[in-house]
Amino acid sequence: MGLCVLVGCETGGSSGLHFGVRHLPRADRVSVFQAAREALSGMGFSVDRADPEAGVLTTFPARPERLEESARADLFGASGTTRRVATVRIETSPDQVSVYCKVEIQEPTTEAHRMRAAASEGSDLPTDTPIDRDAATTEEQNTVWQTVGRDREMERSLLDAITQASSGTALMGRE
Repeated sequence: MGLCVLVGCETGGSSGLHFGVRHLPRADRVSVFQAAREALSGMGFSVDRADPEAGVLTTFPARPERLEESARADLFGASGTTRRVATVRIETSPDQVSVYCKVEIQEPTTEAHRMRAAASEGSDLPTDTPIDRDAATTEEQNTVWQTVGRDREMERSLLDAITQASSGTALMGRE
């Protein structure tokens, strides 16, 4: 008889491991939230979800760009299309407001996704209808995006803009 132990952990919120972080002492949560919204807009992002109560802002994916035109071309070593999605979380404690920012870089993996889906089917018979083969939908609807990294430079720029706009010039923490 064997013994199996499962261990997990629950976090109390966002962490600096997955987000760029700034701690703003004596800052007002409402003004920081507004500064975050303006910073995202100023850097070309369109806000998809804004929840002031939860302190969360997420953006629609930024316009896809060719990888060789971006600063990430050398990082990934290939050309292709990428897009960015930003998330900003604002958390408060008695002595400060913490701003967490993550900008994910995504690339399309539609063909790989289709190949995996076809390989996992249990039949060799071509039973797909045109609708199953995406004939009645657009390419945009059928594109599958995968997160391949983070744009830490953009995260720092957003955090700088939020910090300046919310007039929290004394920084207690940086990524």
